[in-house]
Amino acid sequence: MFKTPLSALALATISAAMSPGVQAQGIVDSVPYLTVRNVNPNESPKKYYGKTRGPLSAGFCDVTRTENSFLKPLAEIAPFYIPEDDVELSTIRLFEMDQVIETLKETTGARNPLLYTHGYYMNFERSCKRAVHLQRNVGLEGKVMLFSWPSAGDILNYTEDVSDVEWSSYEYERTVRRLVEEFGEGRVDLASHSLGGRALFNALRSMAHERIGMPPLLNNVILLAPDVDAELFALYLDQIRPLANRITLYATDTDRPLSLSRSVNGYPRLGELGPHLNRMDGIEIIDISELSLQSVSGHVYHLYNPEVGRDLSQLLNEGKSAASRSGLEQVSTTMWKLRADVKP
Repeated sequence: MFKTPLSALALATISAAMSPGVQAQGIVDSVPYLTVRNVNPNESPKKYYGKTRGPLSAGFCDVTRTENSFLKPLAEIAPFYIPEDDVELSTIRLFEMDQVIETLKETTGARNPLLYTHGYYMNFERSCKRAVHLQRNVGLEGKVMLFSWPSAGDILNYTEDVSDVEWSSYEYERTVRRLVEEFGEGRVDLASHSLGGRALFNALRSMAHERIGMPPLLNNVILLAPDVDAELFALYLDQIRPLANRITLYATDTDRPLSLSRSVNGYPRLGELGPHLNRMDGIEIIDISELSLQSVSGHVYHLYNPEVGRDLSQLLNEGKSAASRSGLEQVSTTMWKLRADVKP
């Protein structure tokens, strides 16, 4: 859990009204965030940030988990149980960006911070929940910062989300540059999920021309189910590869949203398995197709699959390459298969 420094003065706190029972039983996790969403100042935390574009805003979102939720027993019997409804966004604490970064420095210590960017169909509340689930599944408490772009949170607004993530790429790149400035070159990790991969990819392309012949700017770049044109990524890979110490791509052939995106866009997505990945020299590709699905979509494995959580932990917390991580079987020069847990 993040501990806000006593010297840092919150600009404002937006709290949800909760029953005494929930307050007593809830467990609060927090993540610092930066967002470029519009503000609805008179709304509750869940609706304080909207779905349209706005100026950069920063703070902490506090998520309350109710351990005895009536939904919890479903985890034992439902094959596609996702515990998103076991948590709620209870508080937003508004701070200046400088204060948020100073707190992140305190909580990371000697470790590297991770800037996490969500995907399509994600309002602000859900983006906070997912950042919390990521840090829990991977063991990243104190390291994660959320960048929330103005996804509409509407399953029918894919094309609008595409426009908004492209628009957000400018501020996302500025955020990456600021974190590198504060933490040092080669010390910042980036992870993006789904459509959020386009903001990351755009930032890498923009920064690549400045770093020719220079040491890596970033440590890890992690692409989780990226909804990015695979052929376009391959065209720029030689330019962006030197930006990071390691680029890791997670891909599968069971991702339904990426299959739908391929139909809409007309070309393979980077997060799908296929011959298009044969062109990705110099990166580490993790094939997770053998894992059991933890969601109907097969798209959010980084949040709920324990195997993926352990693999990401070895990568981010221990600094291990794919060749050194347990649970992986190398199948080609650039691809490893993540083995499923063997249950008795």
